[in-house]
Amino acid sequence: LPQWNLTVERLPRRSTLYAPAPVGLGTVMGESLTSYLARLAAAHCVYPGILLREMILPMLEEAETQGNGPKQHPLWRRDGGGSHLINVTDSRTQAALQVLKTLTLRTDLGSLSLATLTEVLPLRGLTRSRLAWCPICYEEWQTNEQIVYDPLLWKFREISLCVRHGVRLQTTCPNCDRSLPHLAWR
Repeated sequence: LPQWNLTVERLPRRSTLYAPAPVGLGTVMGESLTSYLARLAAAHCVYPGILLREMILPMLEEAETQGNGPKQHPLWRRDGGGSHLINVTDSRTQAALQVLKTLTLRTDLGSLSLATLTEVLPLRGLTRSRLAWCPICYEEWQTNEQIVYDPLLWKFREISLCVRHGVRLQTTCPNCDRSLPHLAWR
């Protein structure tokens, strides 16, 4: 009679959050970190503010008590004001990236922000404080049932045209004429 092998199999480590792949990694249209956070929240059927408050903020606060983390991150504002800072090169971005890597077990999130270019790029004046987008890209992605996201390229203040369509990036809602934050609470 054959004997059963009763040794315990080691299961691979599981992530806390389901981790969709970032869009466009390594391309000019690579996804931004704020866009990834919004998609991550949608994948878990929660508002971005809930994901931030319940999952990410507690881990940042834990790092704070150990002296490693930021004192207050602008993402925690309900109006999304200051959420553009998550895409730049400072220590808050580094802390948020580390938390996301821990929660998702993804090792490829570094290129979603400018954090890897901290030594080269300035901290201030590089990115827009409000959202900019190409309506044609959004429409094409939606029509073709592709992921609708915000490329990191659109966050740069100096970029005013879509590299794919040559049209001016929109910065206000066509319905209410208001500017939008990079990442809203809802």
